[in-house]
Amino acid sequence: MPSTCLDTVHRMSFKSLATLKVFTAAEMRGLVCGAEDAGPWFEEALRRDIRCDHGYTTDSRAVIWLFRVLSTFNEVERRLFLLFSTGCPRLPVGGF
Repeated sequence: MPSTCLDTVHRMSFKSLATLKVFTAAEMRGLVCGAEDAGPWFEEALRRDIRCDHGYTTDSRAVIWLFRVLSTFNEVERRLFLLFSTGCPRLPVGGF
């Protein structure tokens, strides 16, 4: 069973554009462009969802500071940070 909606799209056989009618415009935009703004980033969620590496942990002082700063970002700042760090201004559907 596919793990995400995007996996489903990749497995579908598009014999005609009519096949795409199963998706709403918003769903297609999300699949192609990434998720819309998911709202504020909370320190607790960042701590839970981000995996640290290269000797850093979620208890490292620099990581704690990063989480504090990220949690203050507005939507524009979040998109700019994502663009800087990943090359894309939106999170992919389902996250990384």
